[in-house]
Amino acid sequence: LFGIAATAQGVITDGEIAQFAKSVWEIEQKRQQAYNEIKKINNGVTPPINCSDADSLNGLGREVRELAVNFCEESKIIATNNGLTVSRFNQIQSAYQNDAQVKQKVEAELIRIQRESITN
Repeated sequence: LFGIAATAQGVITDGEIAQFAKSVWEIEQKRQQAYNEIKKINNGVTPPINCSDADSLNGLGREVRELAVNFCEESKIIATNNGLTVSRFNQIQSAYQNDAQVKQKVEAELIRIQRESITN
């Protein structure tokens, strides 16, 4: 079927690919900001941050943890504002990492978004 990728996570439509790619694009902008701020207050070090692993956040210093938690919350809002639940975003992310067809479609959409952002 054209426009649909069937994966272990179920069917992913082209619309969901577009929503996911837009979310990833926006989240990456926030991630870069957060990591730059964390580096400034953490002696140039950016610890690994996994928004779905509370332990990775709890082990951070107070200021770094606040920045990380804010980034994680903003990421959830971005995905939701782009029409995806956190659960669905994570399912598509897993498919992106494990399914060449999904990865190819997401990367094509990211290139389109990047080109669009340069011309605007």
